Amino acid sequence: MKKLVSFVLIVVLLVTASVLPAMCFSDDSVRYYRKNFTDKYVKPYDAADGYYFYFEQYHHYVDENDPDSEIDWVLVYAGDMNYTQGKVKQTVSNRIFLADESSSPFAFKYAVYDVKLNEFYPISDALFEKYDGLEEAFLKEEVGVAGLKIGDIDQDKKLTVLDATAIQRANAWLEDYKAEDDLSAYADLGGDLKYVSDFDRDGARSVMDATGIQLYLVEHPEIDNEDPSEMM
Repeated sequence: MKKLVSFVLIVVLLVTASVLPAMCFSDDSVRYYRKNFTDKYVKPYDAADGYYFYFEQYHHYVDENDPDSEIDWVLVYAGDMNYTQGKVKQTVSNRIFLADESSSPFAFKYAVYDVKLNEFYPISDALFEKYDGLEEAFLKEEVGVAGLKIGDIDQDKKLTVLDATAIQRANAWLEDYKAEDDLSAYADLGGDLKYVSDFDRDGARSVMDATGIQLYLVEHPEIDNEDPSEMM
């Protein structure tokens, strides 16, 4: 009986150890700038560390070929554990951010931390233009709300000829659009996209979207025909 109790206690301790680091920031090995985040967003509100989560998803180096060079920006996934309920969406570059709950200080929990400026910036089109490699970082990570590309009608986090075919079939009345294709239930926090399948963003879903996807895939075969999970 004592052996059984000891075994159970060991299991509980192991499970607890695996959960607490993410909640309490005890693992600093991949959270180099956690203190900067805490100083800006946690301490001013006297919140306990446990009510926030902070992860550094991707580090961009000044010399991309030399991981020992300085880090100039970081893709951060962080926020307040007290979520605000409500479906929200935002279109950034060629991606759709969807969430059933938003968080502060970053509505979709993603931000770029500029190491030199010591500033955190919520994801926006301006960031994709300013930080070279940010689009590729999202493609490689394929995490959370960031994995959906415009036109990805089957929502498998890849843009393929299957998406174009599904749009063609739906417009030929051979099958119905999936309910998930309609974004009308989501409030806009940037962009006015109504359908995931609206690749050309003209406000309607039509065979032109399928044609646009096909042309895009011809022009970008090295990216969109790969499984993102195999690129990590």
